[in-house]
Amino acid sequence: MDRIRVLLLAIFPRVEQRIKTLLVSIPTAELIDTDVNNAEAAVEAILQTKPDVVLLENDFPGMDGFYLTEIIRRESPFTQIIILSEISSADAVRRAMRAGACDYLSYKSVTVEELSSALEHAAQLAEDARSKSRVSFDDGEKQVVRKKTEKKQRTKVVTFYSPKGGVGVSTIVTNLAQVLHAKGQKVLIIDGSLQFGDIAVLSNHNPTRTIASIAGKEAEMDPEMVKSVIIEDKVHILPAPNEADEGLAISGSAFAQIIQQCRALDYEVILVNTSPYVSDPTFSALEAADLIIVVVTQEISSVRATRAFFNLMGNLQLGRGKVRVILNRFTEASSLLPQKIGEILGQKIMLSIPADGATAVRAANLGVPFVVDYKDQPISKAIVNLAAHLDSPAEQVEPVVLEETQAS
Repeated sequence: MDRIRVLLLAIFPRVEQRIKTLLVSIPTAELIDTDVNNAEAAVEAILQTKPDVVLLENDFPGMDGFYLTEIIRRESPFTQIIILSEISSADAVRRAMRAGACDYLSYKSVTVEELSSALEHAAQLAEDARSKSRVSFDDGEKQVVRKKTEKKQRTKVVTFYSPKGGVGVSTIVTNLAQVLHAKGQKVLIIDGSLQFGDIAVLSNHNPTRTIASIAGKEAEMDPEMVKSVIIEDKVHILPAPNEADEGLAISGSAFAQIIQQCRALDYEVILVNTSPYVSDPTFSALEAADLIIVVVTQEISSVRATRAFFNLMGNLQLGRGKVRVILNRFTEASSLLPQKIGEILGQKIMLSIPADGATAVRAANLGVPFVVDYKDQPISKAIVNLAAHLDSPAEQVEPVVLEETQAS
């Protein structure tokens, strides 16, 4: 890798000295010599020097660090931002990622190894962005235009659902999409968790245009309109609204039409993320699906809710034949093992994804799916296994009585 050109924006001498000392020990890092002491001068210096990475102290004077990050990313889109702060909190990390930062480090505790790894990751993002901008129109056309003589295969829609929140549906969708992309498939994620969807954030994007931008235009909606709000990256994303009240205003018919228009675009697989509440848009996503993946965990509340959902499916005339059940956060320490859960639900568990909270949380905070940076972890291998089993048939079993016991 070429040397990583780094611009340090730190106002406190102790912070500046500590980071400079660490950078000296990183042979791939080249510190740009500059002297700025306010936000306006910082933006001007970045535009002049065009660094790969900016190390930004969050207390930099003249502007809130998160807002300054947004400005830098807008004015110099190839430059990546790593925010430095005294204390790292989950809320601060999420705010940083939403603003466009690619990492968030504590300047008091960061090590040479951590800083070096963060810089290499940021530099790769910068290079990927530059490479994408260098692709000519002709090359891009070759990648996205099919020959007219080829018969277009029907796009497969896979809807992910869990009747209980917080079981990791969004994380599974985000990582599965990356695996399918690596297998050569063109993938779109539709974030149908319309009030609190975070697929874009999990993939390190901060969209200004979302599903809400087009949901109220049913009469004039066409594939090109939908395409105009899709984030185009390795995996394409149609992001959920930024505000919860915008999501509440989206009707089931509008969401159904959005899925239909997405089918007309050049995707092989569409993964639809949903919210736990069976609203009209969620029902539209379930109805439009060629395959429904139901996610359950080893909690009695999750199993009970899933069983109730299966009963509801019968009332809604949604066939069980296209449903597959996967077990997330699996641990052998629980008394609710996959076979038992399958018996309660009347359907065998297709596969289990092992519990690994540390890997999942770190990947989410960095906005990088864990199948990218942690390929050898069991949790990543389970997602690869899921990709290979999307066409596996469902196996029905005779349901048993749901016991009123808590999973350990």
